[in-house]
Amino acid sequence: MLLSRALLALSQRSVARSLAAPTAVRAFSVSALRSKTAVAKPTASSTRAKGKKTAGKSGASSVAAAPKRSAKPKRAAKPKKAAAKKAKKEPSSKSALLEKMINQRSPLIKVPKGAPTAYGLFVKDMWFKTKSASTASEAAQPADVFMGAAREISHLWRTLGDAEKQRYVARADALSVTNEQRVREWWASVDSELVALENKRRRRYNRRVASKELQGRRLPLLRNPLAPKRPDSAYTVFIRQGMANLSDKGLGLGEQAKALGAQWSAMSDAAKAPFVVASAASVQAYKTALAR
Repeated sequence: MLLSRALLALSQRSVARSLAAPTAVRAFSVSALRSKTAVAKPTASSTRAKGKKTAGKSGASSVAAAPKRSAKPKRAAKPKKAAAKKAKKEPSSKSALLEKMINQRSPLIKVPKGAPTAYGLFVKDMWFKTKSASTASEAAQPADVFMGAAREISHLWRTLGDAEKQRYVARADALSVTNEQRVREWWASVDSELVALENKRRRRYNRRVASKELQGRRLPLLRNPLAPKRPDSAYTVFIRQGMANLSDKGLGLGEQAKALGAQWSAMSDAAKAPFVVASAASVQAYKTALAR
């Protein structure tokens, strides 16, 4: 009985084990599958977190991997060139050059000076003596010294004896001969066009002085003192003779010329004939002098 009971209990335990084994296996397999599914399919939150971490790491690595651009060295500033003064433009055309020459104040040619007079030589000899005396006596302004010396020299010349004056006259005559030769040579070699241009410059300068645009003295025109005088016209011969024979000397120069002009206009051709002949002779003499 006991043996049968033991066998029965043993058989019951074995049956129970056999029945429990598949259940455990199934439970193990189910839990294993669940764990695999959990590993294979992560949750959305875990995916986002991992994505952020990955992105952060990749971004950091890309930033770290990219080398920083080295700053380009700044070019040294070039030193500024000093502002060069603008050169005056030279006139390009011939007319502009001539206009510039005419407007200048300095002479275009150097004209030889005339021979000194006897009084000029006397002034030259006495100037320093009288100037030093005037300076010692007045000792004021240069203008006062000059005027004092000029008055003293003029007084000395008036009181100078004839013999002393004649000595200065002889010196002036000798210098006049030498100067005449020098002037003749200068006028023979000078450019006549340049002389004409200088006279044009002087005329313009005189007009500017007359209009108070410039301050100064009027300049005389250049005339060859050795050149033959230009011939007189018939009217010029009449005016010259008429002024010499005019009865009323109380008239002014302008009034005399006006009266003689009216008289010339009223004269017939026969009355003008003597003056025409005199003018023709003057023209012939001028041509002869030029041919020399």
